[in-house]
Amino acid sequence: MKNKLGIIVPYRDRYKHLRKFIPYIQSYLDGKDIEYTIVVVEQDNASAFNRGTLCNIGFKQAIQEGCNYVVFHDVDMLPVDVDYSYSNVPVHLATYDIPFPSYFGGITLFPVDIFEKINGFSNLYWGWGFEDDDLRYRCVRNNVSFASFNTEKTLDQEYVTFNGQSSYAEIPNPINFNRDFSISLGINLGETLYSPDKDSDIFPILTIKGYDLKLSYSSFNRFYLQVFDKDTKYYDVFSNIITKSNNIIKLEYKRVLNRLSVYINEVLVGIISLNTQLYNYSEGNHILFGTDIEKKNFFKGTLNSLEIRQSNILLVSYAPSTLPEYRLEDLSGNNNHAQVYNVYMSPFCPPKNYYSYIPHRRSSILKYLPHRNNGFCLGVWKNKTTRWNQLRYNNEVQRGDHDNLEDGLSNLKFTLYGKIQDQNYIHLNVGI
Repeated sequence: MKNKLGIIVPYRDRYKHLRKFIPYIQSYLDGKDIEYTIVVVEQDNASAFNRGTLCNIGFKQAIQEGCNYVVFHDVDMLPVDVDYSYSNVPVHLATYDIPFPSYFGGITLFPVDIFEKINGFSNLYWGWGFEDDDLRYRCVRNNVSFASFNTEKTLDQEYVTFNGQSSYAEIPNPINFNRDFSISLGINLGETLYSPDKDSDIFPILTIKGYDLKLSYSSFNRFYLQVFDKDTKYYDVFSNIITKSNNIIKLEYKRVLNRLSVYINEVLVGIISLNTQLYNYSEGNHILFGTDIEKKNFFKGTLNSLEIRQSNILLVSYAPSTLPEYRLEDLSGNNNHAQVYNVYMSPFCPPKNYYSYIPHRRSSILKYLPHRNNGFCLGVWKNKTTRWNQLRYNNEVQRGDHDNLEDGLSNLKFTLYGKIQDQNYIHLNVGI
């Protein structure tokens, strides 16, 4: 039996994109030996956009058209070199400049039987984001094939553990900020719950009082550094998305260049070029690990190592394996011992990391039609609904408390307002 492809396009309010996409994709596929039907599913304006539900509706229509595999396709992605041929496992096709290794959105291919096995997309993600993360989760839970995965193992060695609620350490601040210095630390990120009362979550790792120097991990799965210069001008740098637990972070300041470099896992992720010298953080007697100055936010995870150097001279060194006198013992010989609060020694059990599952991929080249960014922008989510989706996925689904795998194709509800069909092109107008 010859394979037949269903191209499913969830759509609303992008007429200029759709007008370019349809003739383009038809011309592209007509040049291949692929039998296909295009199904555009257009949602009305009665509620927030729901990409997952629209894809499920399109899938049902593709089944009626005799398709045995489908591709869920964003309308702003035009193929320059994309392989749409059949696969018996899910394959991610939007591989041109992917935002993070486990990304599963944009253009994703499924054989019909596997999409039915995972019960399709969840219908519970409204607005922008996280429906594709939930889709990857459903594949993991149903033992669908992935190209690779790297599940981190429980570490038997005991680490200084911070509980995410009240734990922190006070480190003597020996740095002369008029000279070169570096701060290097190794950490394990623990499992965190996001706050439904906040637009985002910040988990402080290192803080120095003043116009605060603050290194944090955020609910955007990014490391984030903020600093000020002597004129109190603000600077910041964000890493790319980082989801693995074990990380090594290094901050390196060069006084002559007025430059602060940030390395994550030995990769340079950002350089802050200051207009003047770095703010003199020497007025802060302590460097806080695990909280901010107000002690309102806390880090959850472990401190594995920490070193502070001044012009390559070691000032502080912690490699804690015990807590003698309930402190971090300075191994540099400079007696810069750190006081700790509400910490304990424990092996590290990494949280279940669904971002470690890397989908099968085919290399692709795409042309992106211009459109506004609906996601992460200037340190926040652009839309409130994205935050709600994030809370659902992080706090409920990944933890298994409310993954609701029965939701999807099996309880799909919608109203069909109209259907236009022109040979192998179908346009559905629906309400959900």
